[in-house]
Amino acid sequence: MFSGMYHHRKVRAADCAFKGLVERLVSTGAEIGGRTLRSPADFIALTDDFLSRNVQLEDDVARELLMDIVDRRLSIGVLQLDRNSVGVTPGAGPAKPENLWSLLPGDDAHRHVQYKATLSVRTEIATALSSSNNGVDPLLLGRLWLDVPHIPSLGTAPLMVRGRDMAPQFLSTFPAEQWADIYKTHRYQGHIFAPRSSADDARSVSKDVLKRRFATSF
Repeated sequence: MFSGMYHHRKVRAADCAFKGLVERLVSTGAEIGGRTLRSPADFIALTDDFLSRNVQLEDDVARELLMDIVDRRLSIGVLQLDRNSVGVTPGAGPAKPENLWSLLPGDDAHRHVQYKATLSVRTEIATALSSSNNGVDPLLLGRLWLDVPHIPSLGTAPLMVRGRDMAPQFLSTFPAEQWADIYKTHRYQGHIFAPRSSADDARSVSKDVLKRRFATSF
């Protein structure tokens, strides 16, 4: 399910496109559908039809990002991050999969820290790709993402059946945590997503930035 659905490259690209739109709306205070996103409650109040051509949206960059979703103009994966490319030390063999998740600081309780770290990397890449001297192109920044998805784990959550916690019995019969570890080791991937029009340049610049920041090897 993770490799075929949740972590599928197209699904992750669509997720990043949506995050790019929300990021722009929040950072600029632009209204969408007559509403400003100041809190999670504002976002929850939106209905699905806000992702449409007819939605009221004054910010030009946000409208372009919205149309990327509506017209399915998703950014493409220009660089794949996996156990063979992240944190590799010459002569030490492939990196452990945990190194990919620890590529950036933060955990479930500190997602804002991870977001700031990814934004810093994205900004550095976008700055190198921007053709003007006026700073980062906001549209390019919204389409450029370093995506390091959450590593799956069952943890120790209870599995209640008729008032009894059946998780220990379930895990003794089905080695789900072992399967999750195998997935993390062999199938887990992160990506750099960038617009198709700048894919080649984005791939080259991303390699340089990640190598300098995280000692990656591609």
